[in-house]
Amino acid sequence: MSSSKKYKVGVIGVGVWGCHSLERELVKTGLCEIKSICGANQFGAGLYDDVEQASKDYANEFNAQYVANPDEIINDSEIDIVSVMTAPLVKPEWLIEALNNNKYVVTDKPLGMNVKDAQAICDAEASSKAHGFMLGGYHIRPAVAKLVDLVQQNKLGEIKAVSIRLNFTGGIYPGFNPTKQWGSEVPGGESVTIGSHGLLTAMKLVNADIVDVYQVRKNDFYQEYKDAGVDDYAIYNVKFSNGAIANVSVGRLPYKIPNEDIVIELTGTDGYAHIQGIDLTVYPNEENFTGVFNGADLTCEVFKHFVSTIENKNIAPLTTFNEGLVIQHIFDKFKK
Repeated sequence: MSSSKKYKVGVIGVGVWGCHSLERELVKTGLCEIKSICGANQFGAGLYDDVEQASKDYANEFNAQYVANPDEIINDSEIDIVSVMTAPLVKPEWLIEALNNNKYVVTDKPLGMNVKDAQAICDAEASSKAHGFMLGGYHIRPAVAKLVDLVQQNKLGEIKAVSIRLNFTGGIYPGFNPTKQWGSEVPGGESVTIGSHGLLTAMKLVNADIVDVYQVRKNDFYQEYKDAGVDDYAIYNVKFSNGAIANVSVGRLPYKIPNEDIVIELTGTDGYAHIQGIDLTVYPNEENFTGVFNGADLTCEVFKHFVSTIENKNIAPLTTFNEGLVIQHIFDKFKK
């Protein structure tokens, strides 16, 4: 990167359930520093009883300023990037305000509660001098990225079918309490949390428009999820404009599966590919690729890439808001 500038980051939302601390990853790039942090109960159900104190402690960790009003971040001319870590119920408001003020934005999936939310964010991005990045999908992993590249090179011929199994195993995430408040602030449970990863990965592999979706969303494993009004398991069958079909199965399982990770099978007219975790095998020649990676280092590279999209407008984010809009259309087919 040609620029020696350190981009200043403002954080809206601290400790909200289901939101990764993306600003931490921005700092790890060495290209960004946190200037201001705002956390409050209005941003969604989360980890802390005293969100204000937790936000102040978080600000102290980065030698940043705690602010009580998120508008101070939105209107701060020194802030370049806003990390919006709020629940989907209120996320669109702050993404749109930041984009309207020509701030670059990073957020976790999903973009909002429905298609109307996601479309409004995309519209704001189109009118802004800045743009956003939504973290999601396993296409950033080396084995999957290699397979995406092979598909784009037409090494497997015309893609006919993709199967993705992605389950998080071993019970409810430690410390997480799926409350009714949390359930009211998200457009779905694991169909969205894990489903976003699976669907975005399928979209990257097929690289065609989605024309139809059949979905099953279920409560098979946890009474806590059912009481919160969200699912713990989901299956998607997706039809693409090029005729390819994707089956995506996602869920949070109560039992532990050793070495469980993403499993992908891809069938093309000229070949077949199989991914088990980090290992990719491509047939008919049985070529093997091992995509070993360090999670922290890979995530750092993802955010270095995001910074490169700020400095070079010809580079697109690894996951765009428009792709977030596409999966929001899929989620809207569920009725909570």
